[in-house]
Amino acid sequence: MKRLILLSAVLLLTACGSDEENNEIDLTSLITENQRLWNSQGIIDYQFTVQVSLPDCDVADEIPALDIQVEDNQVAGVYVSGTSIAVDTEEALTVDNMFVLMLGVVYDKPDHISDAYMSSNLPQFDPNLGYPTSFFFDYTSSSCDAYQYIITDFI
Repeated sequence: MKRLILLSAVLLLTACGSDEENNEIDLTSLITENQRLWNSQGIIDYQFTVQVSLPDCDVADEIPALDIQVEDNQVAGVYVSGTSIAVDTEEALTVDNMFVLMLGVVYDKPDHISDAYMSSNLPQFDPNLGYPTSFFFDYTSSSCDAYQYIITDFI
């Protein structure tokens, strides 16, 4: 009987990780699994459209979608989506940089991470290539500290 009580106590204690810790581990695993899938593709030249928004900030100007061209894993060009208007490439992200950003956000422990504003779904990734397709994070309940990334038109 003592063994049964001891075994029950051990099982209960090992299952008692906090939800926050479990969510962090789950998100880290999800991101790193997709990062491995992405890396296994060996893609170094590609382009995509990214829409970054600040959904909890009524006073922020709308940020135009950007077409990002990557050559040899380096940003080679950034344009306002659908135009030939060049934009500074300094803050443009490659897919590899997005994974670093996402893991950094998980490490920072924001209030909310999901696939979209007001959603409880996990961040989304392309099922075949592994790159992120939709990622939202909100650092606090304050305004203007949430970011939504939507990646489309990957070629």
